[in-house]
Amino acid sequence: MSKFTFLVTNPDGTTISIHPISYRSEWPLNGHQTLTFRCFNGETIDPRSIIRVYNTVSEMPVFCGWFTRMKRPSFRSGLPQQYNCIGFSKLLLYRYAFKTSYSWYETIRSTITSLLKQANSMAIGWVASTYAGSPANTFCLEKTGTNPLYLPRLPLADPTIYLGSTLLTKGSGLSTLAANQWYRDTERIYIRTSGSNPNNYPCYITGFKDSHLVAGTLDTDYIITPDLNLPDEAIWTTFLRIVENQGLEYRFTNRTDGGQNVDASSDLYGGWYDAPVKTYAEADLFDFEIGTLDDSKFGIDSVVLRNSSGTIDYTLFAPRVWGRLAALGLADPLLGGIYKEYIPYRTYMGDTQLAQRASTSLKLSSDERYMKIWTQPEHTLKCGDFIRVTLSSEPYDGQYNMRIKQKSFESDRNGDDRMELLLYSGVIT
Repeated sequence: MSKFTFLVTNPDGTTISIHPISYRSEWPLNGHQTLTFRCFNGETIDPRSIIRVYNTVSEMPVFCGWFTRMKRPSFRSGLPQQYNCIGFSKLLLYRYAFKTSYSWYETIRSTITSLLKQANSMAIGWVASTYAGSPANTFCLEKTGTNPLYLPRLPLADPTIYLGSTLLTKGSGLSTLAANQWYRDTERIYIRTSGSNPNNYPCYITGFKDSHLVAGTLDTDYIITPDLNLPDEAIWTTFLRIVENQGLEYRFTNRTDGGQNVDASSDLYGGWYDAPVKTYAEADLFDFEIGTLDDSKFGIDSVVLRNSSGTIDYTLFAPRVWGRLAALGLADPLLGGIYKEYIPYRTYMGDTQLAQRASTSLKLSSDERYMKIWTQPEHTLKCGDFIRVTLSSEPYDGQYNMRIKQKSFESDRNGDDRMELLLYSGVIT
């Protein structure tokens, strides 16, 4: 029987403790977390609910996210209900990035932090107010008033509102609004500007659409030329453009408060090949597996990139390390056989970005081999961390020092919890 708590919180604040008969959660490096489970007591789960899975309240949760799909057979069928969930990070796909430009002097940290602020608080859809008593330069946002029908979306009576970096003050009435003031009636929120249109100058209502995402480990390097211009696109698309063009890894780390940290860095790992954060002997494992990853993304020998001036660069071979310490010269020889080039779809990068991304791509994808192990749950391990596995079974006997590419928890045939780690050799630095 699972030792984890599956806690669902409905939009009205009620909570439901779920008792799954089977489940699986996956936490990939460079991707969104997922959770699937089956149960018989989920009929009161609201489609807009959030879910947190944890062992103890002080440990990093197994999963934090929301529901993407529900399937509830009739009681007559005797079949369990099925639920699919996704981590909060995917909400970035459903958030609009404010059209602006980030230039070379802005850091990755400040830029991603700005995107998260937009994801959590940016209010769009303002229209010029034509209601009686509206002063000039007054704009309104429909269905944000104190009417009980609208309060669930913005329950604070006096929300904190910014126009750009300017904190707006509360006005006493619509007709008396001064510049940089706001007012709220039963139907809508009004703001009066000094001439700026909030559709062209960002307006933030703190907590207006909480994405449950917080800035975590972020690089402080500068955004390099060419400047990053944002068209009308989802914040997720902008985030990917930043991490890909800067040669960063990213992950979304669960927080004990039920949210997720956004981590993006060129050295997103704990430990190293010769200093793993966790060590396993074969006796510690339920089982292990060795194989190869998706051939369209791994086992790459060369990267072909087109830069902003239209030239083509071919990168050199990357060393294949397969869990060994490259610093000691224990890299595999370059072998013959199948040769694969990787051609990314980005074609507007500058020379500096080109070199950075080519190097990153090869280091992360040159070796297609993996090891998968099943063992007892370990809540402190994060994707990207180095661990050591020592096998005694021939012909796989030996020591493997590798990184966690994906961490998963699942129920076994007896309903007990176990952890699955997918390990590979990719590392940026």
